[in-house]
Amino acid sequence: MDLIRSSFVVNTQGDSTYFNQVSGKKIRGIFRNNKLSTLFVDGNAESLYYTYENNQFTNMNHSLSSRIRINLKNNKPSEIVLLSKPDAFITPIARLKDDDKYLKGFIWKPKDRPVSKESIIPGLARKAKKAAPPPKPKTAPPVIAKPVLANQNPLKK
Repeated sequence: MDLIRSSFVVNTQGDSTYFNQVSGKKIRGIFRNNKLSTLFVDGNAESLYYTYENNQFTNMNHSLSSRIRINLKNNKPSEIVLLSKPDAFITPIARLKDDDKYLKGFIWKPKDRPVSKESIIPGLARKAKKAAPPPKPKTAPPVIAKPVLANQNPLKK
């Protein structure tokens, strides 16, 4: 999966007060066994990652690099590697200013969040529809009628 032009990847943890953010000119996601396993962020790669310990946020790690690799395990970042021209600093949460909490261009839009692979890649939904057999037409159950003899009244019991 490729995200191009001012790409962002965001996730939340804890109470959703702080957002882990990754930004770059291009983000490439590598999937293994249908799960996202690695992200490569290229061009002005930047990340904000909040450490969460003992049910509270403690620090914010702000990283800058030409290229960042993020390895994921169980859909969570397990390792962030600054590959080229790295620079990083850690700020305690108590010292953060509001402007420091977000990368440039960050806007949280939870209603626009993709809910499935098909919502990101419309071709997957079309392939799934083509692969599925067409639904059978609904038909009314058969009506079984008892023959009525000429000398019988069908309304009489």
